[in-house]
Amino acid sequence: MNDPLEALLAEFWAAREAGVPVDAEAFAAANPAHSDALLAALRTMLEAERLLPAAGAPTAIAGYRVERRLGRGATGEVFAVVDADGRRLALKRLLPHAAAAVRAQHRLQREARILRELEHPSIVSIVDFGEDGGAGGLPFLVMERIDGQPLGEWIADARRIGRDRVADRLAGPGSTWQRIARLGAAIAEAVAAAHEAGVLHRDLKPGNILLRADGTPVVVDFGLAAADAAATLTDTGDVLGTPHYMAPEQARGEPATAASDVFAIGAILYELLTSTAPRHGRDTGLVLDAARRMSPPTPRSLVREIPRELDLIVRRAMAFRPAHRHASAGELACALRFVADGGRPIGLTLGAGLLFDEFWRRRRRTVLGASAAVVLLVGVLAVRGTWSEAHAARVRTALIAATEANFDGAADEARRLLDAVAPTPDPDLVALLRGELPPAPEAFAAAMLAGRAAVDREPRAALADLERAVARRPDSALAVGWLGIAAARSGALDVAERELLSAVRTLPASVRLRVELSKVLRHDRVKKAAAAVPHMRIAVTLPRADSETWHELARALSKDRQYEEALTAVEHALQTVRGEPRTAILRTKALLLDALGRRDEAIPLLRAILDDAPTCDSWTSYGAMLDKMHRLREAADAYRQALSLDPNHAPSLLNLIYLRTGSDSEGCARCRACFQTDPGLADPDAAEQDALRLLNAEEGRYTSLELAASYLGRTNHAAALLAAIDERLQRDLPAEPLGRLVRARRILQRR
Repeated sequence: MNDPLEALLAEFWAAREAGVPVDAEAFAAANPAHSDALLAALRTMLEAERLLPAAGAPTAIAGYRVERRLGRGATGEVFAVVDADGRRLALKRLLPHAAAAVRAQHRLQREARILRELEHPSIVSIVDFGEDGGAGGLPFLVMERIDGQPLGEWIADARRIGRDRVADRLAGPGSTWQRIARLGAAIAEAVAAAHEAGVLHRDLKPGNILLRADGTPVVVDFGLAAADAAATLTDTGDVLGTPHYMAPEQARGEPATAASDVFAIGAILYELLTSTAPRHGRDTGLVLDAARRMSPPTPRSLVREIPRELDLIVRRAMAFRPAHRHASAGELACALRFVADGGRPIGLTLGAGLLFDEFWRRRRRTVLGASAAVVLLVGVLAVRGTWSEAHAARVRTALIAATEANFDGAADEARRLLDAVAPTPDPDLVALLRGELPPAPEAFAAAMLAGRAAVDREPRAALADLERAVARRPDSALAVGWLGIAAARSGALDVAERELLSAVRTLPASVRLRVELSKVLRHDRVKKAAAAVPHMRIAVTLPRADSETWHELARALSKDRQYEEALTAVEHALQTVRGEPRTAILRTKALLLDALGRRDEAIPLLRAILDDAPTCDSWTSYGAMLDKMHRLREAADAYRQALSLDPNHAPSLLNLIYLRTGSDSEGCARCRACFQTDPGLADPDAAEQDALRLLNAEEGRYTSLELAASYLGRTNHAAALLAAIDERLQRDLPAEPLGRLVRARRILQRR
């Protein structure tokens, strides 16, 4: 809440500018609590006003040429000016009514002094300070002029046309969320520099941050800045700042601290992420009351797409109690920089105290009932003589960790915990974990167990359960790791990459986590095989590395085209395999030999695979290798063998269409020679029948149809396939398969 006298002066000035006839004596009399001081200030203001130019912006102020007025607030106005050297600057001058208030003059003087002391790329720099003798001695300061956009305008544009559409105005590469994190980090670094100089800003908000043309931020308006010990500028208990962004302790009139500025940075991030201010309303009293007692909804409860790590960072920065926030603005900046670079801060957690505080302040109306349920449950267990919080925590952790054979360190910890509590876990607690008792105190464990049980069976359901678990315990590497695995199984590869990277940082000795992360990184949609390789090189050095670990290293190296080293890794996999099937490893070795041009060595391996597992895929791989070696008759026989096992095997049908329509006869002399020597290989009629079978085999997907159409288009035998495609185009199909049908038809028509 601002100084009442200052607010009344601003009200009087605004009325005069709006053309409302207002008399100073009558206005003062209407406010008896401040009438004497108000009347004296109004007379001073009116006297100063008479010294100002009659209308418009002045042409010069204290030797600075004025280009235009940039804006006007309740207490001051800002002009675009040029100095004698041609530098383009900004001049901030108090309005007459504000100049009449000693507090406003002190603020401007303090701002000038502070900005002279602070040197940081994200803090506006001061050039000059003085009084405008031509306007009755109005104080002014001159700053660098920022050619850009106020952050508040960026937020308004994001709210109006969409956050992603204005993200390119923010600095740096990456997603919208990464750009916002980078912006927040730069703001936090500027505030940290001010804190190191012993200065608190105390009024951080979007309106006090400008975006340069390159998207980097500049913190301005240090008018409320003060030394660490300062609480307010009056002895009346009035709170200075903007209630919508201020920390609860500021709203209560308590001394501001570095933690108060951390809260305000979190509030700015909150609005950047959600396009919604953390507090609403025009009634200052109501907003302050909410600030004193309540926490806003979590960012992800408003915008589900917000990454969890940003949600946690903002929630911690905006913690109701200063002790629960980041230890400094610098620590907040480090966490945000990590997210901006595509990672997740190590050890990111809210802590039990903060979580309880959030629960209490958001759900205070229902907390009594929830507390009663918890007390009842604890009482029941206590009567049976089995409950203690320490005992419950150990058993809970042990039951969750006991089966994590490849999450190295977790299983050993589980055994120690189980030994420490009891030979047999408390049956009530076990039942609780199964969801058979009220789950309020054990929601994390219940969600964790449910999610793990469903990972392979129902990955989408597992993803939802594990998201709930991580929301309650964001510091649990086990929960984060399983969430990553569930996300990978569900096809949410961006989530999988982020969560598995986070889990690996916390459990770096886990073979399982590194293998799962490698699979995600080398996926065709992610295309980060080079990033997968270092993880697998570490994994094979760990105690629990096995043949599958070496095999995954070989796959990652192969995807990164490091074929020779991949072949060495495959040999390690074959040497360490113990009883499990060797088929997949042999197939990888054959593919590597193929990539190295050593197909004569690959053929015996593929024959060995056929002896062990004569599957459709094995026959197709064998046929494809023969095809590359121009043993086309043998290749055709291999594809037919695959189709004898499954007449609708799409890869074999596609390869057979390719062969029967002439392979690469137009560009390959050896292919031409094969077809001249054995003209029966070319069979366009059979190829068209194979294409019709492929069309039926891929019903509703048609993923190979365009390629098949390009092969069949070499011949004049596509009428039946065209008719079949036209028939399907009459059906109500989703956009993706419909597009494939249309494109296949165009290919056939062009031939």
